[in-house]
Amino acid sequence: MKKLFFALLGLALPHLTWAQLVTFNATLTGSQETPPNSSPAMGWATATLDTTTSEFSVDLTFSGLVATETAAHLHFAPLGSPGPVVLPLPLGSSVHVTTMLDATSVNELMQGLWYANVHSTVYRAGEIRGQLLPVPEPSTYALAGVLLLGVAAAVRRQRRS
Repeated sequence: MKKLFFALLGLALPHLTWAQLVTFNATLTGSQETPPNSSPAMGWATATLDTTTSEFSVDLTFSGLVATETAAHLHFAPLGSPGPVVLPLPLGSSVHVTTMLDATSVNELMQGLWYANVHSTVYRAGEIRGQLLPVPEPSTYALAGVLLLGVAAAVRRQRRS
């Protein structure tokens, strides 16, 4: 049992220090707006946060707006609620922005409380929206699987005794 514990601990420890880059994804649609709308437009946002330096980069692309784009932002609010702008984005159907975040912003982002929003002349409050959510690393799933197998083996061994 001790060998199993130390083997699992050995697998887990590197993961505690690895994650310096966190990736976030969002799919932007009109149905996620507050209030929802029937816009056929679609958009995608991918962002990375370096948890060591607090450097944040976001790429936003979209197409199919029913009217001219008037603004694009990242906002602070939980899913389904409107919120204040935290980062203005330049106009254009494909943009990239890199900036530094403060500790409060990092915490909000890690909790999934930021969303991307594209506004147009028809939908002034926002035509498409998508919540930026952290994407687990594949190694996180692998570690969880190894830990579950270890627990199952320990339980099985204990039942045999």
